[in-house]
Amino acid sequence: ADNDGIPDYLDAVSNSFQLLGMNGEQTTHQLQTNPGLKLMLGDTALAVGRAAASVSEEEVANNGGSAGGVAVTDGGYQYPLGLYDFVVAGIPSGVTSVQVVLPQSAAIPAGASYRKYIASSGWQDFVINGANAVASAPGVAGYCPPPGDLTYVSGLHEGDYCVQLTLEDGGPNDADGEVNGVVRDPSGLAVDDSSVTIGDPTPPGSDRDSNSGGSGGGGGPMGPEVLLLLLCYWVYLRRSGLLYYRR
Repeated sequence: ADNDGIPDYLDAVSNSFQLLGMNGEQTTHQLQTNPGLKLMLGDTALAVGRAAASVSEEEVANNGGSAGGVAVTDGGYQYPLGLYDFVVAGIPSGVTSVQVVLPQSAAIPAGASYRKYIASSGWQDFVINGANAVASAPGVAGYCPPPGDLTYVSGLHEGDYCVQLTLEDGGPNDADGEVNGVVRDPSGLAVDDSSVTIGDPTPPGSDRDSNSGGSGGGGGPMGPEVLLLLLCYWVYLRRSGLLYYRR
């Protein structure tokens, strides 16, 4: 009934400037934009039958390019917290940019960046300029301050739960590329594949690390090389007469 793309029996949100973010969550993880504007599901979320704005990278790749665009996964990046596919509509003439708050399913990881999908060109970094910005706020899991709240600080900060996007109508982050009172935005928090260490699964500082027999270990068991050296030194002392037993 409110034309946001979610069936009424699955939609507990009555405000047009709010939108369900995760399937099965009726009171938490709600997207928010500026009052007076309208949030709706994006094309990919609609195509896969979502009752919320959250989608996967594969779903964007399989459906985001259905209108002749580039339909590929984002090579070199992972999206551990998923993506959001939404539309902001009803932007008045003369309004350059709008704000959208996106609650994250977990805390922002270290080294995260923000990337988005443009059908005509594929994946790209979120463009930041005078009319486009990314900020984050601590919040708590599932609940975020409203757009424009002073707790949002420019950039992405590890451990925060809330992301705020400032999006320019028709700008480089608007997927439709037109100044038409509508902003389209499949996007999400990305982690560069190169930041993932392949190999030894034991993290620095673990018990196994601290108990190793290397020069950096402290108080751990001695390795075979050290025991061999001690044995040789004991033999030397015995033969030289420097070591003797009292009977």
